[in-house]
Amino acid sequence: MAKFTRRNFIKASVATGIVAGAVAAPALVSPFRRSVLATGSSSAAPLPQAITAMSSTFNLNGTPHIPALYACQPGLEIIGKVGVKKIREKSMRQTERLVAGALKRGWRVNSPREAAERGGTVSVECPHAKEVKSELIERNVMVDYRPGAGVRLSPHFYNRDEEIDFALAQIEEILATRSWERHLQPA
Repeated sequence: MAKFTRRNFIKASVATGIVAGAVAAPALVSPFRRSVLATGSSSAAPLPQAITAMSSTFNLNGTPHIPALYACQPGLEIIGKVGVKKIREKSMRQTERLVAGALKRGWRVNSPREAAERGGTVSVECPHAKEVKSELIERNVMVDYRPGAGVRLSPHFYNRDEEIDFALAQIEEILATRSWERHLQPA
């Protein structure tokens, strides 16, 4: 394992933030930051300039959280092996599958329709979304809920297409069988 100095920690932290931002919402990442990612290498020339630019924007002073850096290192290695471009392509394809599946079932989608504007989350507003979310979690389908947005589904690069289809089918079944009712909160 590499020796981590404060400078290396800042480089890794900034790189992690840039990668996360580029995967989650590439339309929001500046062309300069995308150029850093396009090289596919953390030792590319633009990275020091990115660190300098970002350190003047964000407070990168103080004690770095070293355990967090060690915890994120395997994830960064996986992202490096798979490649940000491939991860983003799969994310766009899978979120499009979610959007199409939800619309086909007559549910409202509260996420951008354009893949380039959409991050890795699709918000589906189905009937009784809050209770549906609770039933999905009990069925080990990991989702989230936001009022006014609906059930939030976020496939990651390790998810298979079958899992996306399964999640949508589970929502459909929960609504058809009314199993969401057991999650109603008394008024």
